[in-house]
Amino acid sequence: MSILGFNKSKNVLGINILSDNMKVVMLRHTSEGKEVSFIESIPINKDASDDDIATALSHSLKDIQAKSCQSFLVISTDLAITKALQIPSIEDNEIRDILNLQAGRHTPYSREEIIIDYIKLGNFQNVYTKVLVIMVTREAIKRRLGILEIAGIKAQKILFAADGMGKMCSKVIKPLTPDSPRALLDIDAENSSFNIFTDSGLVFTRSIPVGAKTMKQDRDKGRERLVEELKKSFEAYQAEDISKNPNVLFTAGSNDMRSEINNTLSDTFKDDLKLEVSNMLISNYIKMQEECQKRIKSPGPISFISDIASLNVADSLTIDLIPEEVKLHRRFEEKGRKSVVAGILGMVIFFQICLIFVSKIYYADVYLKQLSDKYKERIEEADNMRLVSAKSSWLKSYIMNKYDAVRVVSQLYELLPDEIFLTGIKIDETGKIFIKGTSESMSRVFSFVTELENDVLFKGVKTEFTESRKEKEKDYSDFGISMAVERG
Repeated sequence: MSILGFNKSKNVLGINILSDNMKVVMLRHTSEGKEVSFIESIPINKDASDDDIATALSHSLKDIQAKSCQSFLVISTDLAITKALQIPSIEDNEIRDILNLQAGRHTPYSREEIIIDYIKLGNFQNVYTKVLVIMVTREAIKRRLGILEIAGIKAQKILFAADGMGKMCSKVIKPLTPDSPRALLDIDAENSSFNIFTDSGLVFTRSIPVGAKTMKQDRDKGRERLVEELKKSFEAYQAEDISKNPNVLFTAGSNDMRSEINNTLSDTFKDDLKLEVSNMLISNYIKMQEECQKRIKSPGPISFISDIASLNVADSLTIDLIPEEVKLHRRFEEKGRKSVVAGILGMVIFFQICLIFVSKIYYADVYLKQLSDKYKERIEEADNMRLVSAKSSWLKSYIMNKYDAVRVVSQLYELLPDEIFLTGIKIDETGKIFIKGTSESMSRVFSFVTELENDVLFKGVKTEFTESRKEKEKDYSDFGISMAVERG
């Protein structure tokens, strides 16, 4: 899968940049499935710069809303080196590590100059894995990605055309005999692609440097070269011992000289390789808009079959040739984007919470004001009643204090014996009483204290002091008593 994932509901755009032309294909999603809605081939001059190519691409895409599509870069077979290898492991991580070490031995480039991926062909003895390794130069990939970026397009995945063609054809083209491989020759303008696929997908591919333009310039020599290259391709397939020989060869792509090519191949391979040669039309297997069908069936050297097939099965292809540094850069971009989105969401949630609190405070104030306006007269009446109640409480307290003083004096008068007379009496606001007096004998003072303790009006009776003195040769006892009044 690509860095950004694959959205099956979005329209898909495929761009294949070749040496002499650039192919643009778009598939849109309908209620009935995928449909080819746009096909165009843009000529490329040999002296054209990357900026010129990007400008031509932007001009071509301006009317089809390409930025809303999921975009893919399609790589043709002639840009890749493929090799069937047997790896002594069945674990994906180990297979990739071994390929990273050995890939440089199968190409004229160093390991740093190439990007590799692979297709599993099968396991043997539960120890070995046979894989089809796809190797492309980093320079070719980065140049094409750069052209797309100049045009404002970010390729989410790089598709290998032969892989897409093999995957789609394995689903729609049934074998003549069970489990037998099928071969397909895709004839393009400058090159052709020879592919062999089984029910699981692509197992072999080889680029043939003979295209429709070459054969059209010199029909006899062109067909001879094509036949010769096809024989080499079959020999290379048999040498790699991948699977059984195919029993049918389909031709597709360019409509120029198609019938002549089919006749030539049928005459050549029917007896030698026991091959049936048949024509394949991509429009029989994928729904297309009327204009696109006309373009596919009209005479011309350009082939769109591999691009259409790759886009049609893009969500199931495992090959992705995007460089690791680009993947890493996109991961950082994606994480940065997620962090920004998370920060924005956090701020939005914070402001929403603040807004809720402010709204609650505002509506509470409004509601309180409404209640205050509604019950204004009752509030004023309640305030007046509280004032009256406070005055009544004060008056009651005043009367009670006054009454307590009268009761205390009256009761003391009742209890006070003739031998004792009081010299002072004091009552505070809490009902605390302090009396001072003089008696002719100390025993009479103690009996007076006892009488006070037994009286229900007084509580906490306590003798504060007693003093004896002599006056005019007569003994007197001074005393001080404190107590509290039992209210009520």
